[in-house]
Amino acid sequence: MNRKERRALKSAAKKAGTDIADLEKSLGMFDMLPDACTSCAREFDKGSREMAFTWRVVVRKDPDIVRLFCPACTDKAKEVADKNIGGKDVG
Repeated sequence: MNRKERRALKSAAKKAGTDIADLEKSLGMFDMLPDACTSCAREFDKGSREMAFTWRVVVRKDPDIVRLFCPACTDKAKEVADKNIGGKDVG
């Protein structure tokens, strides 16, 4: 990691209010990213910019688990959550 990358990482960690070590660990988990959607097994192209911006990545820290969801599965999950919650904002 060069000087410019370290400075950018430090700035991002400061904005997020997290420790640099946590941010480095999260970035290091990119290698654990699956090659397909965790729900429907639809293939994920790691070189596609469109897929990178539309697919959802879920990271669990304890234990270290990385899950990947396509837009269709994300929409289905939102529909089920809205139906079960009754459209209430839980955030």
